[in-house]
Amino acid sequence: DWFHDPLGAMSRGYCMYLFITLGAVRLGRHGVLIILLMTFGQAMVGAVRHTGFFATDIAETGLMNLWFYTIILSVVGMASAVLLRQRDAAELALRTTIDKLKSTNSELEQFAYVASHDLREPLRMISSYIALLDRRYGARLDADGHEYIAFARDGAQRLDRMVLDLLEFSRVGRFGDP
Repeated sequence: DWFHDPLGAMSRGYCMYLFITLGAVRLGRHGVLIILLMTFGQAMVGAVRHTGFFATDIAETGLMNLWFYTIILSVVGMASAVLLRQRDAAELALRTTIDKLKSTNSELEQFAYVASHDLREPLRMISSYIALLDRRYGARLDADGHEYIAFARDGAQRLDRMVLDLLEFSRVGRFGDP
């Protein structure tokens, strides 16, 4: 067997890295500590009874390899748990930021709607009075007077279009391209 021959009985202990990773993913640091204690306890009981992964190794080298194995397993497990916790915290912060951004965008959209409505009302009144002036006094005005009324009407229409475009622009991100 290519896995056990070069590495000896110690190689079977490497399967514990899978359990440590699972413990880090599912239970965090506490899960890693529980699995470490279980592994160490199993190794010690196995050494006393001369069974298990570390029985022959402990008989030949003492507890040195078990200690190294436990330290490496601890570092891998704790690092995995810390990295996963940091990733979860970053994901939570990102979700919180996205929710705040959605809320702010909604408020800005409401503001743009109210502001555009409030701005358009005076423009409608200006346009109405310009049309009224043109109807009532148009016959009395000279060419310059008609030109001034045309400028005012055109300016009010352009400003109304700008307000509508601003409102449409505020909705682009939510509803897609205009």
